[in-house]
Amino acid sequence: MDKLEKKRKMLSKKMDELPIQALQVGLNASFNTSKDLVELINNGLKSIKILSNLEQLSQINIEDAILVDLRENAYGKDLDEIPFAKHANENLCIISKDIILDDYQIYLSRGYQIDAIMFDISYIDKENLKNMIFLMEYMGITPIFGIKSEDDIQKIDWQIASIVSVYKSKLLSSISDNVKVIKDTDSDIDDAKADLVVY
Repeated sequence: MDKLEKKRKMLSKKMDELPIQALQVGLNASFNTSKDLVELINNGLKSIKILSNLEQLSQINIEDAILVDLRENAYGKDLDEIPFAKHANENLCIISKDIILDDYQIYLSRGYQIDAIMFDISYIDKENLKNMIFLMEYMGITPIFGIKSEDDIQKIDWQIASIVSVYKSKLLSSISDNVKVIKDTDSDIDDAKADLVVY
């Protein structure tokens, strides 16, 4: 089973457990202001640690930001670690790395107080991407576009893009100078050319 199909199955199960209507009601009752990742980068944030095991979130001391890898996460109880960590440190910025297939995931991310979502846009068409970005911005979530090709670059509305994750150094020349660049763990770009490095 490929990663997209696996993610679809996990998402479908979560949607059965927690319908979007119930999720939306919960969001209205517990809305918190998101942390501004661009502002953190402008204020000197240079690197962030990636966690794939959310139970580690309560065991490490993080001052500014952390990236949690949700690509293979089934949206289980371990996500409760995120609001607990945010409660312990109200200045903490939580970035998720996920495979976004449905608007539901954006609502779910906001419910768990995720501030920014880094996601591969290669399998999302331009119209769906536009709708997802609108919803993320409405929810106060910073979208981080995962760019792997020139086709991905063509999908992005550069008037609203503020942060991208670039996987191939040859694509850097196509990125606007006013957009922050994240170097992810599987990117071939030089650390010095990135505004933020994931380790």
